[in-house]
Amino acid sequence: LSKDMKSCLGVIVFAVIVFARASYDLESSLAAAYVDNGIVTSVEVAVPGLASKVHLLADRATAADIAQRGAGVSRSKLIVFLHGAIFSAKTWQVVGSLDALAHAGFRVVAVDLPGYGQLRSGAQKQSMVERQAFLTALLKEIRVTSKVLIVAASMGGTYGAPFVLGHPEQVAGYVS
Repeated sequence: LSKDMKSCLGVIVFAVIVFARASYDLESSLAAAYVDNGIVTSVEVAVPGLASKVHLLADRATAADIAQRGAGVSRSKLIVFLHGAIFSAKTWQVVGSLDALAHAGFRVVAVDLPGYGQLRSGAQKQSMVERQAFLTALLKEIRVTSKVLIVAASMGGTYGAPFVLGHPEQVAGYVS
């Protein structure tokens, strides 16, 4: 590599490190200020094709339906949150999105994407082909048959967009 290329790469690496640190600090600050009012809880789901369970944060009614293998998830307004590479499902909770929407009557699920979050769900990052199949398998596993609204931040879009394009009949909306 030329001296200019090495210099450019150095600047890019530095910027990525600074951004990652700032993002971590932001989430940590939000988490410290977050007041848990008991609306959202954790649930784990075994998804076919993954070695580890997937960690989800969901409103209490949805979490109970998932844990008890009830049918309620499929008949309600469901919003599925997919995080970016530096964040996790917890981010959607500490910024207040999950609590506010659950309080307004929506069913909410924030997913720790494979290789990220609390359980490092799946223990490894996924290829693009695996990402295309993940959301379909997860929604099938938690028995979602109604249309869903997908909210995907940054890297979450690499999971959300393939689902939206491959299953438009299951999508009420997509925010990315």
